[in-house]
Order: sequence, then C-alpha cells, then structure tokens
Amino acid sequence: MGLSNNSQMKGIIISNFTIETDGRVNNAKLKSSDLEDKNTEDCILETINSLKFEPLKNGKNIVVTVPYNFKKYKN
Repeated sequence: MGLSNNSQMKGIIISNFTIETDGRVNNAKLKSSDLEDKNTEDCILETINSLKFEPLKNGKNIVVTVPYNFKKYKN
C-alpha cells in the first residue's frame, strides 16, 4: 500500500547497513519493523541500497543503524 496511499500508516522501522570504503551501501536489512507493510519496507531498503556516500578516508567500512519513525499525518 505505501505511505502515498495511506497517510494513517504508523510504525517504527530500524534499518542496518554497511557503508563500504568506496561510499557504496551494502547489505541493507531491516533489523526490526512494526509498520506491517512489506511493500513500504522493501521500498525503504531499496532506497537505502541506492545511497552513495563520499569515499571513506580511514579505509574501514562503517556499520550504520538508523530508526525511522512514521506517524499519522495531521492536517
């Protein structure tokens, strides 16, 4: 369904991914989710996997964990 079709969607997604030394994102996963919408979860992972960061200067990959909090839209 997705957020564009359901402005009342709410929940928290926690993603985990690795930023490689060349700036590419690798291995994006959902650590947890109570969103209950697989299409939206998959879209978020696809978007994370498409991110590109500046190359890392220290030569080490970085593992990142990010929470996303979706709340009901109020107008």
